Amino acid sequence: MALFFGDLITDALAEINAPTPGQAPDAGDMALGLTRGNMVLDNWTARSLMQYVTRLDEYTFPGPQNSYTIGPSGADFTADRPTEILAAAIVDTTQNPNVYIHITVVPADIWESYTVLAYQTSVPTQLWYETTFPNGTIHLRGVPNNLSYRLRLQTKQNLGQAAALNTQFVFPPGYYKAFMLSLAEVLCNPFGKTGDIKADVTARARLARADVVSANGEPFYMELDGLKTGKEKPYFNWISGPFLQ
Repeated sequence: MALFFGDLITDALAEINAPTPGQAPDAGDMALGLTRGNMVLDNWTARSLMQYVTRLDEYTFPGPQNSYTIGPSGADFTADRPTEILAAAIVDTTQNPNVYIHITVVPADIWESYTVLAYQTSVPTQLWYETTFPNGTIHLRGVPNNLSYRLRLQTKQNLGQAAALNTQFVFPPGYYKAFMLSLAEVLCNPFGKTGDIKADVTARARLARADVVSANGEPFYMELDGLKTGKEKPYFNWISGPFLQ
């Protein structure tokens, strides 16, 4: 069954008893709900673990450059503007099958420490993503001079915006509850809802967002070095508690 943003706004208003139960929300209430709903999505786009869209795309180099823009309009690479670049590689298309040569993605402080950037190479070694807007900027250490190669990017993408009440809500499991309750939470103040109603909605919205964050998070793997080197050492049994020889 299709679900639309207007449905979520109606549900969010019902959560805070606005308007009075049994009355349909008017056009002004729905317009406010759409504005505040887009505010929620905008806020979630700024939070990595609320973003579920991770893409893997390949791009053709338009020419040998130190930097390339990426975005929806007037960019070197036409695509949705990434919120983050997670990994990158040069695609050697002369091989069959293609060979992917890893590029290290570095933060701004590491990029600033490099003294040589604009040298000719077929395979740049590092990439820094500058989150300019509306198009992002990809900086490469080394100017790619083999234009038959391509650039592969693994990116995080924004959640988008609802253009109208009849915009379809298409999100993974867990987002309906998190979005509806978060919208109800931010609508409390405009509708003068305080006390128990606001406290209850806020608590449930927080738990619903935590479910989404849990689903989107990467598992953390603990590594223990040196346990099998040299003489056997005591180890801790995390199930029963004591150290064992």
